[in-house]
Amino acid sequence: MSCLLLAAYMAHQVEEHWIDLLGRRYALHDILNSLVASALGEDRYGIVTRGAIFRINTGMVWTAGFLAILLSRRRIFPSIALAGLIFVNGLSHVVQALATQAYNPGLATSLVFFLPLSLAYGTSTLRAGALSPRMAALGVLWGVFAHLILFGGLIAANVLALFPVAVYHGSLVLWGLLPGLASRHSA
Repeated sequence: MSCLLLAAYMAHQVEEHWIDLLGRRYALHDILNSLVASALGEDRYGIVTRGAIFRINTGMVWTAGFLAILLSRRRIFPSIALAGLIFVNGLSHVVQALATQAYNPGLATSLVFFLPLSLAYGTSTLRAGALSPRMAALGVLWGVFAHLILFGGLIAANVLALFPVAVYHGSLVLWGLLPGLASRHSA
């Protein structure tokens, strides 16, 4: 399942960062910049760079995904955390679409892959007794904090200059590693 979850995330990244359903290239980049700039009341554009998006995806998402795959035979929590991450991400695309009454890059893969896969995996592991409700909640909570670190760190490093960008990038990798490092529960 970890392989399927990471493959779903990669398909999602194609919709967000290559070409979306409206034929726009790298559309999420422009949307994120507009959202961040308007939320901060900033006139400047380019807070979210393509390099930052690449580091976010490789530093946190792919690290967490590959670790979940590597540890999947011995530990279930890294896979549950990955499922929590894609559930939270998918839900955020749906909430944005409902709020704006418009398509956003990543919505289709959220509806087709993210929400069905994460919910099916969570419920099937709960039913099989391989996962406690507490661990399922921790997986979703890890996904929530991943998104807070992702956006909060981006703004703190790139806009507010509270710490160097390298510290932000390191935090992404550490957060991606955390489910594997903290996990002792056997699958």
